[in-house]
Amino acid sequence: MNTDSLYSSLRDEIRDIRLVDAHNHLPTEAEWLERPETFGYARDFTAFLGYARGDLAKAGMPLDALAGPLAAAEKWARIRPYWPYIRYTGPGAVCRRALSIFCGVDDLTDESIPIIGERVQSLWQPGAYRRLFTEQHRIEVIVNTRNVEPVTETYADPFMAPLLYTDLFALTQSRRDVDRLEAASGQAVHSLRTFLRALDTVIERGITQRGWVGIKWHKIPYLRPADYGVQDARAAEERLTRILRMPARGGHGWDTPVGVDEMRPFQDYIQHHLVQQAIEWDVAIQIHTGQLGSSQGAQIANTRPSHLVDLFLQYPRARFDLLHGSFPYSGELGALAQLFANVYINMSWMEVVSPEAAKRYLSEWLTSIPSNKVFAFGGDQKSPFLVCASAEIVRDNLAEALAAKVVRGEISREHALDLARWYLHDNPWNYFQLGKRWAHHLQDVEREGSPRGDPSGGGAHRPREAVGVIPKAGKASSGRSRDTQAGEPG
Repeated sequence: MNTDSLYSSLRDEIRDIRLVDAHNHLPTEAEWLERPETFGYARDFTAFLGYARGDLAKAGMPLDALAGPLAAAEKWARIRPYWPYIRYTGPGAVCRRALSIFCGVDDLTDESIPIIGERVQSLWQPGAYRRLFTEQHRIEVIVNTRNVEPVTETYADPFMAPLLYTDLFALTQSRRDVDRLEAASGQAVHSLRTFLRALDTVIERGITQRGWVGIKWHKIPYLRPADYGVQDARAAEERLTRILRMPARGGHGWDTPVGVDEMRPFQDYIQHHLVQQAIEWDVAIQIHTGQLGSSQGAQIANTRPSHLVDLFLQYPRARFDLLHGSFPYSGELGALAQLFANVYINMSWMEVVSPEAAKRYLSEWLTSIPSNKVFAFGGDQKSPFLVCASAEIVRDNLAEALAAKVVRGEISREHALDLARWYLHDNPWNYFQLGKRWAHHLQDVEREGSPRGDPSGGGAHRPREAVGVIPKAGKASSGRSRDTQAGEPG
């Protein structure tokens, strides 16, 4: 069998594999229906742009070109001069794939803009998430991070298993940031000890009452290198005390920040504490590495995965999920995944940021990394249309890589399908413990009637169906493990 025919055969079978989306930033369906502008798009063709907006800016389009209330035709008039330059980049390809799937057109043109607008209105209806994810594109669950305020108001639902976006706590710089933690925890913060107690309360409630499956680190490498030194309780306390002695809530200066560099000992301390909490609760740690998306220029070397080696060594019982294949440091990430049992490769967004690197490293990792340590798909989008388009591109890439290896005799056809199932579903399902942490939580919620800890009684976040009966999740042990002793504050 030649490569083309084997590709077609494998692609047909891969189409039927249910996916676990290992990284995303989607709104709830209710938010998507009611206020898409909060997430950067409108009910028009801009819902298909995603990261193409960033490429348009890199191609010279003014950053404020789409600001303000504009008709779709005016938006297109401002985009049109720059679109040819990014049409075939990764973001452009995802945009065009989504247009083909959902609108029956394969490009943005003067003629297609009104067609897309009409089609979008018919797609933007209640029940869309079930139709798009569950029924049409066989996405079983999305590991999702809410990175708009309030980040703690995120609940498991039939489509999403949430992570806590912890940057707003690790990057505390002002009294306003402290007040955010007090509001989320319901506890007063007046010292490092009480800050940690409040943070632990937020984490415990999220895991036990809201179905959180882990924590997400993101923003720090945009601001400083992602190496987190040692825990120094005295230095962390001094930095926090400076903030606590700034103007109180609501007064002039209460939101004035202390500098990122000055707060670095505090940031390092909190990051270590978060790893310790992840070990205690036996949940995942997802970390941004590599290319800095939505940036207009930053110190990319801050994101090298090798900055994290001290954490990998100090906390062997923690599980580290490194995002985006660490591109452009993907070779380095592969070496770390070979070296450390607690380091996992998450290929989310790679097909967008570098389509060729995504194919190259997927092929390499299929036969160089233990086959339970790679997650092939994560949409990393805010638009459901683009999530589905990325899913189909990843299926294409995996079928292509596997077909080539089978034809060369490197693997059998049977093993190729095993790899596809592991990469697309089983690996992230097992890593995030989605059976006991997501599926069982939904079954528990359905029985009780509304998410525990949600004073509104559920609203937009309330799950609509139960999924399975699976053993209940909890802490890994009754006390802290040996890995969590270092740097414990008094």
